[in-house]
Order: sequence, then structure tokens, then C-alpha cells
Amino acid sequence: MHELETIGPTPYTFDPMRILATGVTLVLACGCTTARPIQPVVFVPAQGPDVVWVTAPDSSVVAVADPEVAGDTLRGTRRGTHEPVAIPLNTVRVVKARAPDHTKTALFVVGAIGLSTAAVYAIWVSKAGPHPEGVDCGVYTSENDGPGGAPRPDC
Repeated sequence: MHELETIGPTPYTFDPMRILATGVTLVLACGCTTARPIQPVVFVPAQGPDVVWVTAPDSSVVAVADPEVAGDTLRGTRRGTHEPVAIPLNTVRVVKARAPDHTKTALFVVGAIGLSTAAVYAIWVSKAGPHPEGVDCGVYTSENDGPGGAPRPDC
């Protein structure tokens, strides 16, 4: 009888490091940004944000999805309703968009390295097992090393 040959990908095995790396990548991609004031004429064409928040002189805020700058007007759709919006830029007090925040990114990376180091150390210590009598480093075997038969003081 012939043995069946498996064709295609091997069955998925649980790999905690792959899951951790994926999680870290997602957090870095999503979490290291801040809504900051922008110059819409420069930022919108260059970065192509999905949404910008426009603050009018009366302090009302409109979320504009798929923004475009056409001349002196910011165009797009009202986020959530897909209603067309056209706002003259000279009537706008502030326009904000999500932009990379290098400080948050640096703090996240330092924190992730610290947590990873702590996790590796905790696993290493837990796998070492209990040693209530201490670690046995052996004894001196010859008079040349130290007093014969005496325990070694340092490992």
C-alpha cells in the first residue's frame, strides 16, 4: 500500500514568539500616533490621511473622511454619514490628523524591551527549580586548586 503524501502547508503550531511579534507590530502600527494640528494644504496630499478633524471658529468639530484639498477648500465626506462636505480653509481654526509620534514609539520600544527581558528572566528562574541548599559548585579535587575536599566558594 502507498503512504499518503501531505501536500500544502504543514499544520499550524502554537508559536508564542510569532504571536508576540504580531501583537507588537500591530500596536506599533496603530498606537504610536497622535492627533496633531496640521497644514492641510501640505499634509493631506502628501500623507493621504483617512480622516481629519476640522475645528470651526465656534469650536464645533467635524470629522472629514477621505479628505482632499481643492484650491482653498477641504473636501470629503462627513465621517459616519458619508454626506459630502466642503469647508473653505479660511473659515477653519484648526485641522488635526493622526501623525506619527516618535516619543510614544520610543517609550513603547523601551517598555517592550523591559517587559521582554523581565519575562525571559522570570521563565529562566522558574525553570531553574528550587535549590534550598544552594548551588553545588563541587569541591577542590587537588591541592593545586585549593584545600583538597573543601567546597568551592564561588561558581
